[in-house]
Amino acid sequence: ELRVPPAVQPFFDLENTCQFSLTGIMWRFGKGAEPSGWRNADLTVTCSAPKVLSAIATSPTTVNVLFDRNIAASSIIANGSQFAITDAADAGVGASVSGAALGADLRTVTLTTSSQTAGQTLEVVVANSVEDVLAKPVDMAHNTADFLGYVTPAVVRFSELNPDITGSHDLVELQVLADGNLIGITIQENLVASPTVLAPLPNLQ
Repeated sequence: ELRVPPAVQPFFDLENTCQFSLTGIMWRFGKGAEPSGWRNADLTVTCSAPKVLSAIATSPTTVNVLFDRNIAASSIIANGSQFAITDAADAGVGASVSGAALGADLRTVTLTTSSQTAGQTLEVVVANSVEDVLAKPVDMAHNTADFLGYVTPAVVRFSELNPDITGSHDLVELQVLADGNLIGITIQENLVASPTVLAPLPNLQ
């Protein structure tokens, strides 16, 4: 158990799979050891290489690529040359990439692309020159993600929610307000405290 101020955690993007060495103070709580670092310089941290989690088209010419660790802004080249989009089936023509920008969450890179073919299964490939905040390059065994060329999303709203029914399940009813595709829409809970994805909706018109 490591104790650090709130400003130190995001500097290293600390998570429970990281390893660290510390020059600092050893506290304890009861019988529990609590090594404590108060400055970035107190710690040397090693974490797993960043992985591509998913990709989704947010418009006919933009794609969001999500990583599992915070990405270093200095490692992203603005012209998008570190990203390629191909046809997932045969690695043929997909879409060209002309720009890349890191989002404020540090885990989402937004790509500017040529016009995508609606509903085409595409694959984004990320070069290992993309690095996390610890200067660790993307894991080349997890540097791709499939997604669909942009389709018009459906507009839905909650019309009914029955929590904790038979078998400790929840029942959610959605009403479609405008036709479109459900792909990319997720049902989540605890949006403020600790967001949890309950269900990603399917590729359904």
